[in-house]
Amino acid sequence: MAQRGQLLIDLPKYTYPESVKNSVKRSPITERDLEIRASGSTAKVRCIQLIPDQNLTGKLEETVRVVSGVAQPDVSTDTLLIACIERYGRNGNIGKAFVKGFGMREGAFAESVSHDTHNIIVMGTNIRDMVLAVNRVIEMGGGIAIANRGRILSDMRLPVGGLITDELNGHEVSEKIAEMERIVREDLGCKVHGPFMHLSFLSLSTSPEWKITDKGLVDVNNFKILPPVIE
Repeated sequence: MAQRGQLLIDLPKYTYPESVKNSVKRSPITERDLEIRASGSTAKVRCIQLIPDQNLTGKLEETVRVVSGVAQPDVSTDTLLIACIERYGRNGNIGKAFVKGFGMREGAFAESVSHDTHNIIVMGTNIRDMVLAVNRVIEMGGGIAIANRGRILSDMRLPVGGLITDELNGHEVSEKIAEMERIVREDLGCKVHGPFMHLSFLSLSTSPEWKITDKGLVDVNNFKILPPVIE
């Protein structure tokens, strides 16, 4: 049906009804919303281990610094922050934990594609950029946003259910995703190919071992919600 990068058939444009749009029903978040509170000068924390090319994950415990009562990410050990923000206006939940495996040195990115419930998921090296990326996704009514050093580097609206664009065609979407993946790789230092796809599966709470949901860090095998800080 396609040859040399061109479709050989005519695909008529579909007009999506307004009823499948405006699915993001929450107000912007603040930095305090994403803080993981801890006591002392260091804390032992639970960390999702990304497995490249898999929707399975591992589980790790890492030790991080605590500054002013907040557990800090550590780019030197690739111990970064991850959160899942409920977006349907039902309860306002935010689940928080740590993640290892992206290898990012700067910034953050967020998206409203996060299997299976498709809340907003975000990961990053610092809370400020994570909040900026999440709030951009909220502002767009769904989509993908990349932030670094206090500004948005790139974004793409996904207004249809927070999952689909009706503003770009397939070629344009492919080019846009390639551009955004380049930014995440070159500007943020991400070591994983397909970073948006990898992030979207870290909330898939049907696959072991640990996942992040709006209810918190899920131990999939044991059907438990785990606090991000180990007491």
